[in-house]
Amino acid sequence: ELPLKKAYEGDGILINSGPFNGLEVFTQAKEAIVQHLIKEGKAMHKVAYKLRDWVFSRQRYWGEPIPLIHCIDDGIVPVPESDLPVMLPYVEKYQPIGTGESPLASLDWVNVTCPQCGGPAKRETNTMPQWAGSCWYFLRYPNPHLFNKPFDEKDLEYWLPVDLYVGGIEHAILHLLYARFYVKVLFDLGFLPFDEPFLHLFNQGMVTKYSSASGLVEKMSKSKGNVVNPDEIVQQYGSDVLRMYILFMGPPELDCEWQDSGLEGIKRFLLRLWNYLIKPETMVAHDREDSAAKKRVHLLIKTFQERIDHFKPNTAISAFMEFSHDAVNNSMRLSPESIEMLCVLLSSMAPHMASELIERLLNKSLEQCTWPTHDPQLTIQDMVTMAIQVNGKLRGTIDVAVDDPEETVMHQAIHAIPTWLENKDVKKVIFVPNRLINFLV
Repeated sequence: ELPLKKAYEGDGILINSGPFNGLEVFTQAKEAIVQHLIKEGKAMHKVAYKLRDWVFSRQRYWGEPIPLIHCIDDGIVPVPESDLPVMLPYVEKYQPIGTGESPLASLDWVNVTCPQCGGPAKRETNTMPQWAGSCWYFLRYPNPHLFNKPFDEKDLEYWLPVDLYVGGIEHAILHLLYARFYVKVLFDLGFLPFDEPFLHLFNQGMVTKYSSASGLVEKMSKSKGNVVNPDEIVQQYGSDVLRMYILFMGPPELDCEWQDSGLEGIKRFLLRLWNYLIKPETMVAHDREDSAAKKRVHLLIKTFQERIDHFKPNTAISAFMEFSHDAVNNSMRLSPESIEMLCVLLSSMAPHMASELIERLLNKSLEQCTWPTHDPQLTIQDMVTMAIQVNGKLRGTIDVAVDDPEETVMHQAIHAIPTWLENKDVKKVIFVPNRLINFLV
């Protein structure tokens, strides 16, 4: 083997590493070594942040004015609080003026009186970068109409910190770190009741599409000719189909490939659900609702909520599709309460259709409804469908009671697929409770 010219920094399996031999570097060994050193009292966990130096001033018109005044006698003087905020003047042209200074430097706006000595002075003409506002804009959300102070403590305590921040990974080392820096400074100064701006971060993937120009599936771009015009889709399918398809494309944390054919599948699902719910025989009085149908609705609510909580909207929609299939095939009769809960669930994915169904069937509006919660007693499964396999291949299914013992299930399974076991010598039976039974013959 050739000698290494520098240390190997990639992934792999550790060797010659004592108790850490055989561990994968990134997924196992790093943490195992850290824990070993902590146990030995030789190390501790530490998070290192790369907060880059920030050139805060910009020589351009657009941006928040920096509230400073330059006086010949008093030097740099802050604008009095009573004169804040400093507003940008109206200008017809905001292009660079050719001197390297901000366009503001050529306006009469720059000439002011020094707030300390009363002599002639000039405003700071550099403006803040675009990050300046985005680092604290969310602090204004609780009360954007507050004009006598930046934010109110009661509003902040009720609404903030932000429960969930959804954004691209490109924000991780710029916007998010600077926003965190702002909040910690404001907390230390006593202006905020919290020192962390965002409790949970979710990085979403990108929607990609095949490009005939490059022959590759890649990020949508006009130059690549693979851009989808949402206006055309809304015109043809409606915004509910478009919204639900985007949510259904795949796990939101991964890149997903756009397929026009997928819109048709969502359209068929929504039409099938619509036709089922508006059938006169579907809605019945509360006391005429079948118990199995009621249980199925509550099972959907439970499954849907769990999957949304885990940021899996695609599988939440799958749960709705499975319910629709069961409801249509079994001609389920639903009470008005069950229909309302279904429509409110649907409103998170297809708000226009859900709102229309609620008004049409229940004579009320969506905003009068509340988000449904399941009854735990109605989601306890008493029956389960188990797969029957012969040498690992599916040969049938049976419905059995939950947690039925192997002997009971095996007896039912043998009678369910007699032709596959006839004249066969069963060498072994693999039994997985509530899931499958496999005969090795």
